[in-house]
Amino acid sequence: KPSILLRYHEKMLPFEAVEKGYLQPNELIPTFLPTGRRMLVPENFPKGESVTKPWLGHGGKDVKVLPSAQSPEPYSFLQPLQKEIHKTGDRRIFILDGEVLGSFVRLPPEGEIKSNIAAGGHGVLRDMSKKEREIADRLSVFLKEIGITFAGVDMINEKISEVNITSPTGFLTYQEIGGKRLAPYVLEYCESLV
Repeated sequence: KPSILLRYHEKMLPFEAVEKGYLQPNELIPTFLPTGRRMLVPENFPKGESVTKPWLGHGGKDVKVLPSAQSPEPYSFLQPLQKEIHKTGDRRIFILDGEVLGSFVRLPPEGEIKSNIAAGGHGVLRDMSKKEREIADRLSVFLKEIGITFAGVDMINEKISEVNITSPTGFLTYQEIGGKRLAPYVLEYCESLV
């Protein structure tokens, strides 16, 4: 529903799942979310290389690596760099009506951190770990409960980074690398609602 797209923000959804008891804080990538103006990074924020991402960004646009944790620009947020991205990539998980439909791993180009397909990343099929599956299943229940029927969850190193609800892309990549065709499942579900 449009009202749900207005109510929930993709970057904040994981924190709401923690607040409601579906996820644990350590199952999310640590994130500093300032409120539209520059604020000091909290003392307990992880040290070392960090990444800033725009609050309303998509497709890896304007994602930047910083040598250390620094106060992000207004309307951006800060996360510690997940160095595992170079080896294990990030996982896109497709969720429909409270169920995991499928997933694949996106790997960044050599020397890059952005694994988004739109930013030059490529997809590979890898089975989900037991922990990834468990987290995805709990998050699926939460999403269904609040009325989000279709989502693309991003996970790095078995931690959730965000929950895409406006444009959870990757169907074509998933199909091309050997996964099933997901579009018919989504279309059939949509048709069942009318």
